[in-house]
Amino acid sequence: MKCLACVSADTKEIINDKLVTFLFPVSKSTLERVTRENISIFICQNCSHVFQTNVNKDLINKIYSDFYKHYNLDTSEEFQSVYRQRTIDFINESISDEKNNNNRNFLDIGCGEGTYFPYFSDLGFNCFGFEPSEKHKIAIKNNPNANVSPDYFEDQSTNAFGETFQVILLNWVLEHVIDLESFFKKLINYCHEGTKIIFQVPDFEYYIDNDLHLFYVHEHIHYFSPASIEKCLNRFGFKLLKYKNEDCPSLLVFAEYSNKTAKELTKGVNKNIEKVDIFLKKGLELGTKANELLSHYDEVYFYGIGTPSYWLGEYYLDEKVKKKIKIIDDNKFYIEKYAPSFNHKILTLSNVNNVNNAVFFIGTSPVYRKVIVDKLLKNVKGNFEVLVIDNNRFKVLDVQNISL
Repeated sequence: MKCLACVSADTKEIINDKLVTFLFPVSKSTLERVTRENISIFICQNCSHVFQTNVNKDLINKIYSDFYKHYNLDTSEEFQSVYRQRTIDFINESISDEKNNNNRNFLDIGCGEGTYFPYFSDLGFNCFGFEPSEKHKIAIKNNPNANVSPDYFEDQSTNAFGETFQVILLNWVLEHVIDLESFFKKLINYCHEGTKIIFQVPDFEYYIDNDLHLFYVHEHIHYFSPASIEKCLNRFGFKLLKYKNEDCPSLLVFAEYSNKTAKELTKGVNKNIEKVDIFLKKGLELGTKANELLSHYDEVYFYGIGTPSYWLGEYYLDEKVKKKIKIIDDNKFYIEKYAPSFNHKILTLSNVNNVNNAVFFIGTSPVYRKVIVDKLLKNVKGNFEVLVIDNNRFKVLDVQNISL
């Protein structure tokens, strides 16, 4: 099996399992369509890229058409509080030299509701975008001066707009691309020498370093690290200029098209491979302890629909423990929806009264942890502990002294 990023044949399978089709909460009627399907994940020994193989395209299309309307990355206050301003700051720092360029064209591939059009429009850019979902209608309505195509970028055989672009944004897109080679060859049609590319993708290193088990989902074909994205970019004439990671589950990348092979800057390939082996082994040991640990509490609450929650629910918790768990999440978009794998309706903290011998397991990434603890201390009465996964072990937090 060749690596999808660097095409090395030195790869090995690290995960072969069954997993629910979709991890985010859905309506009760949609819950019936969530099934468990095979998933196979490999790691490249040359660049540490982690990728999915034998992708079921029909399943992927079903996820986008049936389930993605339940995923509110564009509008969620919780998501935006972590990602939006951070992304804007990175973009602003990266394109400071482009603001006076004569070519004032901006392309957003997978533009969603057109979230970034106003920002670039205010800078004087002509805005273009691709968005095949129904969200393109919102993007057009909110940004009447933008040129938005409702087609898939990958379906274009030529440059759909007849323009080249000074800045191209791919925000949470590249992890979904099945054929990277075809994608980048099409992308070059929209570039001239000096075109700047900004990517945002899930940060694989952050998942591993912060015990976010079940980092993989069916619709994510790729799990990039700085080392693997750089090797991939180099193949197609892009030079990595800088990146930002480690502070949240997002890897931000700034690159330039030069049609030349660049000298690679990043390191850490071997370290990543070693960390993955340890991560998977310790994860197995950790997961087997979950039932015994949670059975000691009279009340069990999982706060936050994150990958650790689903990881335990999918692979380790027995039905007796799962039945006892209540799922809590104050994301307004999830109220009255159901968590696949658990099949539980999402509750809010207002549903929690006085508790006794209770535990709140925080199943989100660490960037949300302090906010959640503050909410618990403010709203929950009674005797409870707060549990997290830290350093590949379960840990009861000292909630009075938590810091990030």
